[in-house]
Amino acid sequence: MGVVLVVVQNSPLTIKHTVVKVSKDRLGMYFNANIIRSLGLKKGEELFISVPDKDTIIIKRSQK
Repeated sequence: MGVVLVVVQNSPLTIKHTVVKVSKDRLGMYFNANIIRSLGLKKGEELFISVPDKDTIIIKRSQK
């Protein structure tokens, strides 16, 4: 099963991603270089994840 990032207004990037197995009971996603570069993400930066329904995952940056 994959995850598709949906374009939100003013968003320059849409990428289809695949969920990977991290360990026996955990799944994860790696952000590719295009996402990192587009958003200017830095190592250790906090992201907030919300799941409003079965088909939507929202990732927001922390507001420091």
